[in-house]
Amino acid sequence: HLGYALDPAHNQDHGQRRNGEIQAPGSHRILVIATQEERVIAEDTLALTQH
Repeated sequence: HLGYALDPAHNQDHGQRRNGEIQAPGSHRILVIATQEERVIAEDTLALTQH
C-alpha cells in the first residue's frame, strides 16, 4: 500500500530502494515509487484529460 511505499524510514528498515523500487526481504514483491518528476507529469496528464 502507498503508505508503506512512500515512507522512506519504513523502507530503510524493511527493504532496499533502488531506482524507486523496493525489494522487501523474503518477498518477491517490488514496490515502485514515483519520483517527483513522474508525479508532476501524471498530474499534468490528469489535468489535460479532465476537460
